[in-house]
Amino acid sequence: SGWPIFGLLELAGAEVRRDGSAPLGSLGRCCEDLSDQGDATFLSVLQDALSRGVLVRFSVALDYLAASPSRCSWGKACAYFALAERLLYTRTGIGKQAAKDLMVLGELQLSRCAPKSVTVHEQMLSSWPFWSFLRRI
Repeated sequence: SGWPIFGLLELAGAEVRRDGSAPLGSLGRCCEDLSDQGDATFLSVLQDALSRGVLVRFSVALDYLAASPSRCSWGKACAYFALAERLLYTRTGIGKQAAKDLMVLGELQLSRCAPKSVTVHEQMLSSWPFWSFLRRI
């Protein structure tokens, strides 16, 4: 998107998490649950790709989505954003449209995750790097 707001949210989120004074609370089981080994592994893959400045492989993101179809999560949002980023590099009309569609799916995961409305502050507490992917897209 090229919007600087995502980079600012990424930085602010890092500061909020570093502060550690605000717990994630009730969102933990739905949005932030990392007790599943698949979630923890995928988060590690995302963090590695971001730190090295590389794209996430299609197969890794698709495998993660296939393994967790029944629940929404911020991890799934990251998977959709990672796929969208990858498709934008195809530079075709179909690829760009598919990337837009994946962005919508990712946004839905962010907004519908919890049974209540989620605040940006609560999203900033997340370990999932969705702001980082939105910044890169």
